[in-house]
Amino acid sequence: VFPNLCLTRHSLRVLRPISAEETEVTQKVVELPDVPDDLNRRNMARVTRTDGPAGHRSQDEFEMLERSQH
Repeated sequence: VFPNLCLTRHSLRVLRPISAEETEVTQKVVELPDVPDDLNRRNMARVTRTDGPAGHRSQDEFEMLERSQH
């Protein structure tokens, strides 16, 4: 599993190396059963803000991932 699976409080991310130059990243937001819909919506919004294309956390992580592959 390590280092291809990243678990957070709100999501799971799978990194799949395609080649020495390319890695596919798939992220799934955890949707909790039996909780108010508003909670799942807030979790989705939080993940989008931090890990989405314009998110602050994923930019740093992907930069370090790219550096580690060279």
